[in-house]
Order: sequence, then structure tokens, then C-alpha cells
Amino acid sequence: MPAYKTPDNLVELLGKVVRSASLTNYYRPRLSGSTGIATLDEFRTIPPTPLSDFRERALSDTLAEPGNVDWIVGADGGQSPTRTAMVENADEGAVRYDVLADAVKEQVSLDASTVCAAVSTPEGRYFASEVATILIAAGAHAHVFTDDGRPRTYERLDLLEPQVVVMLSPRLVEDRLPATTKLAITFNRERRMTRLPQIDVYHVDGLGFLGHSSDLDTYTLNSDVYYFEQSNDGRLIVTPIYGRVQPALRVLTEDKVEFVAESRVRFVDGCR
Repeated sequence: MPAYKTPDNLVELLGKVVRSASLTNYYRPRLSGSTGIATLDEFRTIPPTPLSDFRERALSDTLAEPGNVDWIVGADGGQSPTRTAMVENADEGAVRYDVLADAVKEQVSLDASTVCAAVSTPEGRYFASEVATILIAAGAHAHVFTDDGRPRTYERLDLLEPQVVVMLSPRLVEDRLPATTKLAITFNRERRMTRLPQIDVYHVDGLGFLGHSSDLDTYTLNSDVYYFEQSNDGRLIVTPIYGRVQPALRVLTEDKVEFVAESRVRFVDGCR
């Protein structure tokens, strides 16, 4: 089980993120000529980037290493009219995959005997496909279904007999899931299971899978791959520690939290 501990060489790693960010058109003026840091206090002087601004940047202004882009994350090649495309190299993609897979492995094994079903609304099918791909990469079998509200959804699930169900449709009823189901995966506290074990994943579009919880009360943050701070009004500030191709510095989320331990938080107003 991962320790989710902050790396001992955090300052060095954050310095590399700052160096990469200084190569982008977006961050260069915000860093006022700085290309690195020597201390955490120095890092904390960098102005936070509001999440809304972070999502509205021009893609060309966000890239530090355009030649190292291996793929674009998400649907339609990242061609969203409202969100900057998220890109990464193979190493960054592996980190993103491992973060989600490790959270699931705390509850069930992911191997050739594990069958997973990701059930989503039509609008959420691309995200469901991404989650299924991560589960497959971890060693499990995974299938994606679009739930249109008809009984066919449950017929498919009964035939598949999954051990893991990714619940991305509000229409899914927990008590109608197959008896084989051992774990429900949900996101951003959208629903609470009453019977099944559950992993709820804290996900922020553009940043990734930031943490998870089995009780929807306290969340374990992925402090091994993200550096978390807190604003004066309690909002979470996030920096991906290993972001090089498309670095993100001190992104100010809308999520207010209270820390109960170094890498554990409770959400004050829910996650958005």
C-alpha cells in the first residue's frame, strides 16, 4: 500500500516544476524571471493560479516541452471550447494511472480474475473509458456501458458479473447491482453507498486524481505526487510534483478543506 508521503526531496522536485513553468508563455511573466527555488518559503511566494484561469489558458501557452508530448488526455483530442487540453508524456501518464489503481487496490486486487464495469451517462462516457483503461492497465478486465435508464443496463451487468462497478450514472441503483459486486467506485462525493464497500475519488479536471476515501468523511491526499497547500480562506492549492511537459503551479481550487493529519482532509463544503 502506498504511504502517500511527501517526498524527502520536495524542494528539489518543486524547483524542477518551477524551471519547467518558466519555459511557458503563461507562467513566465508570473514568475518575474525566476527559474527555480531554494526553499519552500520561496515557492510559497509564487502567486496562486485560480482554477478558472488555469483551465482557460491557450494550449500553446502551457507547454514547457512540446516535443515531449506523447498524448492528449480526455475526449475529442482535448478540443473543448471551455477547457485547456491536458497533455502529458508517458512517465506522467504512468503516474496518473498508478494513483487511481493504487487507491482501488486498497480494497480489491486488480488482476486477470477481476472484472470491472464502468457505467456512465452518455455525457460521461469518455471519462468512463479513461477509468476503464486505467483498470485494464493495472491488470483487470474492464468494460464500459452507457446507461440510458432502460433495464438493459442491469441485464448487461448481470451477464458480466463484475466485482468492481464504476458508478458514473445517477440512475444506477445500488441494490440492483449484481451480487458479485465487491466494490463501488464513485467520484467527488456524488453518492454514498449504503451496503457496498466504496472508494470515492477526489478528481479535479485538469489536475487529476488528487485523493480518495472509503468513508466519504476523511480523504487521503496523494501527497507523494502532488504538493498540497491551503489558502487563507481554507481552499486547497495544488501543484503536481512531477509535471514537466505541461507544468501547473499552485493552482487554487474551489474546494475548502480542513486538515486532520498531514495527508488527510475533510471537505468543508463538498468538492466541486
